Amino acid sequence: MLGLRRLKLDAIWLELLPSEGNAREDRAKIDNFQRQLRRHGLAGRYCLLYQELAKDAHELGAVRCIGMSKRALLDRLSGPNTLLNLSYSIHPPLLLEFERRIFCDLDPSEIFYWMTKLEMGQSFHHEFWTISLNVHGRDCRLPKVSLNWKTFYPLVDTKL
Repeated sequence: MLGLRRLKLDAIWLELLPSEGNAREDRAKIDNFQRQLRRHGLAGRYCLLYQELAKDAHELGAVRCIGMSKRALLDRLSGPNTLLNLSYSIHPPLLLEFERRIFCDLDPSEIFYWMTKLEMGQSFHHEFWTISLNVHGRDCRLPKVSLNWKTFYPLVDTKL
């Protein structure tokens, strides 16, 4: 986020927090999340989607927005936007609100395994990126999937 900000890109941190049913623990997680983002100068640059009734389908009407208002998030979704899906946590129908959806694979062996077993949301994305630089190599032992993976170097913020 800090690197994107220095590049003058208008980015927000979008995070989903499904409740585990304990209001006190949920509040502690929310407070910690906010404290960490404030500490890094990202106050006002995030939207935490608190989902009191955890379920696989994510509807904007069923979550509480913390940090950024729901109206502000809807305004952002109404213009050009891209989701870099780093945690695979945003599911339809909310996922489909994004104009471009990029699935970023940060743990190739685990995700490749599960993608051969079940739908991981990959079919709802436009592009697929991985830090597995050898994914197209002949000696790659990861399961073959029918997605056209683009490789990228792990994200590093050189100022940090």
